Amino acid sequence: MPSIQTQNFMKIKMAIELLIIHFDFIGKILLAVMALMVHSKVTREKRIDRKVLGEMKLEKSLGILALILFTISYLMEVLI
Repeated sequence: MPSIQTQNFMKIKMAIELLIIHFDFIGKILLAVMALMVHSKVTREKRIDRKVLGEMKLEKSLGILALILFTISYLMEVLI
């Protein structure tokens, strides 16, 4: 049977690992949201040609997909 110190160490280690998962998720989401905000702001400008606007819309869609995948991955990692 593990000692009390070993059990406490394991609990602290698990808590830190969970914090790492949370911080990683929050950082990824913040980066993705910031990129999407920039894309939205740029696409509202009228001085950009249609080809670039089309590419920006594609990138925005891929960014939204990335957010969804980040969220699914986070939930699977935390809940499973």
